[in-house]
Order: sequence, then C-alpha cells, then structure tokens
Amino acid sequence: GYGFMAEYMCPEMIARTGYGFMADIWTFGVFLFEILTCSTPFQHENGRDDPGHLKLFKNITTFKEIRFPRSARVPALAQQLVTALLVTDPSKRLGAQDELGDYHSIKGHPYFSDIDWDKLIEGMLVPTLRPSVCASEMKPVRRPFPWQAKE
Repeated sequence: GYGFMAEYMCPEMIARTGYGFMADIWTFGVFLFEILTCSTPFQHENGRDDPGHLKLFKNITTFKEIRFPRSARVPALAQQLVTALLVTDPSKRLGAQDELGDYHSIKGHPYFSDIDWDKLIEGMLVPTLRPSVCASEMKPVRRPFPWQAKE
C-alpha cells in the first residue's frame, strides 16, 4: 500500500495522467498544511475504514475549497499560500510558471516576506529562535517506542 504517502499524493498521480515537478509543489502544500494545523487537508475522518484509500483519493480529487480547522488559528497569509499550492490543476499552482528550480513566485509570496533568501542560501541566516538545551536534558530513551514493540 501507499501508507502515509497517500495523503501527499497529488490529483494527477491519483488520476494517472502523468506528473512532473508540480507534484512536489502539491506535496509541499500538504506538508505546510500539516505543520500549520497538525492534520492533513484531505484525510478521511476514519482512515481505518478506508483501507484502499478510496475515500482519501476522492477527497483529494474532488475538493472545492481547502478548509483550515478554526482551532489551528492559521494566519491569513499562510492560508493563502497553502491554498495557492493546493490547486487541482497543476498548471495553475503557485510556482507552475516559474523556471524549474527557481520557484520565484513561491519565494516571493508575502508569507515569506521576512526571509532573506540570499542569506538563507549562503547559510548566513541567523535563526530567530534558538532553543537552549542542556546536555543533561538529553537523556537516552530506555524503553522502545510504540512502533518498536515486540509482537
């Protein structure tokens, strides 16, 4: 099966009509939505009832509007960016008219207005948040993670 990857599949992959780099732009939109809301935009309410991902794929290919959970409090500019990335027609997605690898229209979106792209590329951008972590706080986990449990 597709596992978690199914949630990141673009409409053209599902329809098997061929896809290109705009599939990556779609995936970026899904990923950004997930970071902002702690959920994915198209997941069926109960994924366990959708073993072949048919409901999920239908949600991806037939949605009319991206809906952000109110509880997530996603800023308007972030909503605009995600909405521009998650357009069903790949030729109309933000970045579709850019030269491959440039993504000028995405980098120029107002959501990213505070980013100095040249400094970022040069590795000279100073992070605005630097968590302070003491080595004593970094203790190894002694028990297995749930997915590592022995059967």
